[in-house]
Amino acid sequence: MGRTTVYDYYEDTDNLWKVTDPLNHLTELTYNYYGSILTIKDPKGNITENACFTGTNNLNTVTDAMGYCKS
Repeated sequence: MGRTTVYDYYEDTDNLWKVTDPLNHLTELTYNYYGSILTIKDPKGNITENACFTGTNNLNTVTDAMGYCKS
């Protein structure tokens, strides 16, 4: 069994979609209209959400997988 990490990308944007590590653990990413990461779901299903962007696409707050909001 190889020790390969697989990176899959969205075809239309070339943004990273998912990462599968050598133990078959999956991390998934979603993006907003501007191509900034919106959510990251880790292999345990925890979601980190980059929820609030300014009009110029600057990140204002991040809600981590434990539900804590950071600015």
